[in-house]
Amino acid sequence: MSFFDVKLAVVELTGEAETLALGAQLEQHLNPGDVIGLEGEMGAGKSVLARGMIRAAATRAGITLEDIPSPTFTLVQYYPRPANNKKSGSEHLIWHVDLWRLDTPQEALDIGLDEGMANAVCVIEWMSKLGAAIPKNGLQITLKQGRDPSIRQVSFHVAAAYQSYWRAILETAGITTEPLL
Repeated sequence: MSFFDVKLAVVELTGEAETLALGAQLEQHLNPGDVIGLEGEMGAGKSVLARGMIRAAATRAGITLEDIPSPTFTLVQYYPRPANNKKSGSEHLIWHVDLWRLDTPQEALDIGLDEGMANAVCVIEWMSKLGAAIPKNGLQITLKQGRDPSIRQVSFHVAAAYQSYWRAILETAGITTEPLL
């Protein structure tokens, strides 16, 4: 994933509540066609961050979701997501995808992931498994657990060609970005 060569921001989170809040903070500024790739070792908080985004979208849609299961075995879970601005038009979906069990990028495309990446907000755990099929316009969020298991370092990376787009979204979401080089 060397094309995600621009680091836009790094934040430190303490505990699950802050990880959920970061997801909620980011979700309301996303648009159909936005792809969020979540990377990090097992237990780093990828599913928790995705749940924060999904719960925020559901709440805006007037839906209460108590249980948001990881799609490790189903591969994809779909949730309604209301439009958040004029650019995103009408209600659409947020896809929560987990590629952990897949062996090849083609398997992800076989489940229709390309459609989701084009028409929905797509949150993809283990996006690196897409190999050459990784969308260059995506935002890669990498979570690393600190020595204290409750602390996570979260970094945001993009391809240089998309840094203005993602920088604007992160800053609008209240995530301080690093200065332009």
